Amino acid sequence: MEIYALNNSNNDFLADLQFFNQYISNEKKSQLLKINRKEEAHRKLLADILLRVLITQRLKIGNSAIEFEYNRFGKPFLKGNNTFHFNISHSGNWIICVVDSELVGIDIEQMKSIDLEIAKRFFSNEEVKFLFKANKQDQLERFYDLWTLKESYLKAIGVGLSKSLRAFSISLSNCGSQFTLTDLHSQSDQCSESQYWFKQYCLDPGYKLSVCCKSNEFAEKINLVQLTEIKRKIRFLL
Repeated sequence: MEIYALNNSNNDFLADLQFFNQYISNEKKSQLLKINRKEEAHRKLLADILLRVLITQRLKIGNSAIEFEYNRFGKPFLKGNNTFHFNISHSGNWIICVVDSELVGIDIEQMKSIDLEIAKRFFSNEEVKFLFKANKQDQLERFYDLWTLKESYLKAIGVGLSKSLRAFSISLSNCGSQFTLTDLHSQSDQCSESQYWFKQYCLDPGYKLSVCCKSNEFAEKINLVQLTEIKRKIRFLL
């Protein structure tokens, strides 16, 4: 497994869209231009470009040879390759990509003040108890811990929000370094899905980042990538 993080503080979406124009599909360009929030479109553009650079480097194929296919829930896969798995996420100034030989999911969220009562709509009863028994100053962090862990699992199994966040529960123990996944619709205490593993990373104090994978072999660190490096490399990847 490898995890890559790109920090983008540049807000010139149209300039970057013009620069990367020849490297993305017409379908992607059309999708990006329909997004009202340009900062969101910018993150999606850079996520696509980062993924393409990683694929071409790791698999030694040209950018023009990259083809994606999608499962019925919209999760993308690299066409014709069953051993290269990836997932992307972005929030705030960060764009994140994880690649592995096993099914994998990743989620990053910028921690913003919210009404924590919303947890009662999306979290299991045990998760809600875990959240609200914390000190007031720790509750927001616990919320985003749980949210990113649950999202990373849904992204790993490739079902998105078609599976309710309340259909399963994640418990944290040993100071947040061990995680237990329980399927609340199963007759047993074990998750009905194959065993999945979790890990959290400290990338930025204002963010939470969680990874879920079908293997327990996680990256030791996150690889930081510069946008200037991406622009330099992609010129040679046609």
